[in-house]
Amino acid sequence: MSAFLLLRVHHDEPCFASIDSQLLLAFAGMPKLQLPKQPSGVLELRTYHSHSESKARRKIEMFNDGEITVFQKSGFDTVLFGESLYGPGLPHLTYLLAADDMESNKANWNTFINHPEWKAMKDLPKYADTVTNIEKVYLAPTAFSEV
Repeated sequence: MSAFLLLRVHHDEPCFASIDSQLLLAFAGMPKLQLPKQPSGVLELRTYHSHSESKARRKIEMFNDGEITVFQKSGFDTVLFGESLYGPGLPHLTYLLAADDMESNKANWNTFINHPEWKAMKDLPKYADTVTNIEKVYLAPTAFSEV
């Protein structure tokens, strides 16, 4: 079975500038997408780039070993965590957090960075130098969004 999407776009008014595709493998610590408990006002999409596959795997291990739980304890709704198997800029991982609004997002991050479990974990030598660049994008769900 094949599916096709056909778009007819006037060249003076394109729908997009470019398309990037990626395939994510869910982390063991959160193997399924989870919808927020309540409709969220802001979604934060983060991508962590690493300079080697071994460092990227170590960062994924950090998430699985407790970092995901610290996000949840800090007030975030954790939506998804995935390792990119295909796409531009490999190796990297991507995750999506939900909060009520930007103020809540900021407060949750403050709670996260001051959380004793995070503080104990972040300076462990096995997790050193796992991330070389962080991209973050804030999104607002639309009326038809499931998230």
